[in-house]
Amino acid sequence: MEQKVKLRMSNRAFRAILIPILTIMVVLALVANLACNMLASTLDTYVGKGETYISTPDGAVGLDGNYYQTRYANQDESTEGGYAVARRVAEEGSVLLKNNGILPLAAGSTVMPFGYAYLNPIYGQLTSGGSAKWVANPVTPEQGLAAYSIDTAAADRMTAAGEPEIIVEAPGTNAAGEAGSMLGGDCKIYEYGPSVYENLTPAADTTGIVFITRSGQEGQDQKYDAYEDGTPHYFALTENEKGAIRAAKQTCGSVVVILVCSAPMELGELMAVMICQRARPLGLHR
Repeated sequence: MEQKVKLRMSNRAFRAILIPILTIMVVLALVANLACNMLASTLDTYVGKGETYISTPDGAVGLDGNYYQTRYANQDESTEGGYAVARRVAEEGSVLLKNNGILPLAAGSTVMPFGYAYLNPIYGQLTSGGSAKWVANPVTPEQGLAAYSIDTAAADRMTAAGEPEIIVEAPGTNAAGEAGSMLGGDCKIYEYGPSVYENLTPAADTTGIVFITRSGQEGQDQKYDAYEDGTPHYFALTENEKGAIRAAKQTCGSVVVILVCSAPMELGELMAVMICQRARPLGLHR
């Protein structure tokens, strides 16, 4: 039986195969290193920093190099401390614009939520470091109203209606679907039309709470010109939002409007308020 002769690969063929593979691997390694350096803080948050090695150079012995005090024993304590600061910022950063005697609401009183932001709130803005809602279970508006009796008549209408209307740009203006950010945000405004609230049963002893929100993110310029419904810019009330406020006024004995937004809004005579005294608004501390 004849033995087959194994042919040797020529050096030229070997190089033709190996060099492209090594080149691709080197490029991928460089890209990965650059990406890791750019996103170092994010990777440290979600992956961890690894071990820390301290090297003291000659002549530095005895110098006070303790620039930063260690306040927490571990990452969990540090995270909880960060949440405590965030809660304080939220409390002190909430501003009571106007109160005509409706607030504070009595515990156990009846409230009726209106607005798409009640069903789909914004918990934090988008940044390269992420949002708190990615690593924590946020409190929903329904949970936040646990001290009150919630009349879900308007919320049930919104849920049954499915997705809200999407307000987009007026012809000839900047696109509402383009935020100019790599994080994928947009400047569309989402809200149910006022027809959703038609023929709600009047409830004179109930306080309507209208939730209005605007998103924002790192590196994003918001839309500064008109929308198709006549809204002049991103931080103005849309016709649908005004319709929700009118429906709340027609249905309930009193109305509270809560704004959660990434920048100041133009409201005219609209009052925006907090609901309880548990956290006193900024500027009203006694």
